Amino acid sequence: MSAKGTELFGELSIVVRGSGEVAVASKYVGYQVKLAKYGTGLKALMKAFDNSEMQWGMLGVLCVDDSSSVKSIHSKLVQIDWCGTGVREGDKGKMINKQRPLVQAFAGSIACNLPARAPEDLNARKVAYKLFHAQGAHKPSHYDFGDEKVQTN
Repeated sequence: MSAKGTELFGELSIVVRGSGEVAVASKYVGYQVKLAKYGTGLKALMKAFDNSEMQWGMLGVLCVDDSSSVKSIHSKLVQIDWCGTGVREGDKGKMINKQRPLVQAFAGSIACNLPARAPEDLNARKVAYKLFHAQGAHKPSHYDFGDEKVQTN
């Protein structure tokens, strides 16, 4: 793994651990996944995307259940497939057919995957809805995105 690959792996491992506070936007260049920007929460992730690029955002979300006698916290990894409005039509298929599976293999277990072309395509409530319906029988009382919390009940 190259030095840049190690940097991305380190940042991604922070997200996977589910701190709920770190977002990573990566782009696929050639055969390498490269760290583009990272920050805190979904809003920072959406700002990190470039309209002229195909990028991937990884967001660690904490699923918190504090409605029962025992507080339960676990993390989920959300992948956002960004295909900016400036990307040529002919290049969009490359993202879906070739590059997305490679990024998923690099990232590991992903709870849900969401497409986006503009910042208004996603917000915390939309992501929470997808996570809520992707989970099993045990549902959290809220999701913590690092910069925002969404109640589920």
